[in-house]
Amino acid sequence: KRKPKPVGYHGKFVMMTEDSDSDGIVDSQDICRDTPYEYINQINSIGCADIDSDGVYSNVDSCPNSPNRWTI
Repeated sequence: KRKPKPVGYHGKFVMMTEDSDSDGIVDSQDICRDTPYEYINQINSIGCADIDSDGVYSNVDSCPNSPNRWTI
């Protein structure tokens, strides 16, 4: 008897399709997997948003909680 293959299994590779924060970027490629829902429409190509509105995406923001409009 054959063992069932995992969902998304193609040959030697397993395709990761989970998207924890529902931003349209699968978790295997999403750098910011916990983007809050209200910022989903502002994400960049790697799944990060500018949460504090300072013009810097969360994945490279040295001061992620700086006040609005304060570019650091």
